Amino acid sequence: MNGHLLMATEEMARQWYELFVNRRAFTIQSKRAHAETGRHYYYRPKGADGEDGLTVEAARRHLTGEQTVGIYAINPASQRCRWVAIDADYRRALDDLLGLQSELRKDGVEAALEKSNRGGHLWIFFETPCLARACRVYINDLAKRLSIPIKGVGLPEGLEIFPRQDAVGEGEFGNAIRGPLGVHWGANDGRGRRFWFYYADSATLRDVPLAGEAGYHRDDWESVQFRLRPDGSVDQRASSHRGYNYELGVANWGSDAGIGIVKDVAEELGARAPNGWGPRTGLLLVSGGSHAGNAAGGERGGRFTPGRRVHLVPLEPIADRDRSVFAVEPPWRKKVWFDPEAEGTD
Repeated sequence: MNGHLLMATEEMARQWYELFVNRRAFTIQSKRAHAETGRHYYYRPKGADGEDGLTVEAARRHLTGEQTVGIYAINPASQRCRWVAIDADYRRALDDLLGLQSELRKDGVEAALEKSNRGGHLWIFFETPCLARACRVYINDLAKRLSIPIKGVGLPEGLEIFPRQDAVGEGEFGNAIRGPLGVHWGANDGRGRRFWFYYADSATLRDVPLAGEAGYHRDDWESVQFRLRPDGSVDQRASSHRGYNYELGVANWGSDAGIGIVKDVAEELGARAPNGWGPRTGLLLVSGGSHAGNAAGGERGGRFTPGRRVHLVPLEPIADRDRSVFAVEPPWRKKVWFDPEAEGTD
């Protein structure tokens, strides 16, 4: 039985399709391991090469976990790409991808980091499609600046750049890469696993002198919570490290660190909202470095998601099955799931 099934609407699938699909040819990953190698190979299904290829419905099935598709970077009609993906799956893979992400930021490029089975994928999206050859030249130069190895240039391991080719000829496809947010059936000893995106700049100590990119940490599920009072008024709080906050401020450090006595003193002195609750603002503000949340502090930054682009997914059906595998503790196993007034995020 597939324990990875999630809900995905047609609108979610359409947004995914518009972002990632540059040609309709696609591949599907086999859910069955090869008898000799144990690997889960990709194959092109019948009709996957032309106008009957990848559809919005196929993208929705990818997001639900019913199938996993591989996508191609180059549109053969223009030899251009909507995106570049940098794949790294060796011992220092995440360190190298973070270095590339930082260097890209210096060039004014915000790249999105997706975890993978043994490393990660770094995605770069273009406002207008770019020539595949120019994309590859730029990433190769970037890696050279940082002394990061490129796989295949006399080296057994290193970065793989998608597109893998400068151009594709008639009837050619190039190399496909697993579409983001789908189930990787080769992970977790063949039981499959989903891998998610990190924020583009996950580093707690960014802008601290001498710290550089230090502070990169394992992500967790973040949350915003609402509390309805008997008089009809609504309170709000957001998860922040080990506790919950309403607004920014040093008075939250005790809650953030999970030190109850420090948190309690701050609340008794009126320096912090009790247990992080305050009047509803309708906003969730998230730190660009540490991902700590609050509901009322600080100005809205450049990375803003309007409410109409936020999709609410009921977790109860997933919690009832509880067979999905996650790298971090899922919401329905946290104390706050059972006690909405819980003080910690464990």
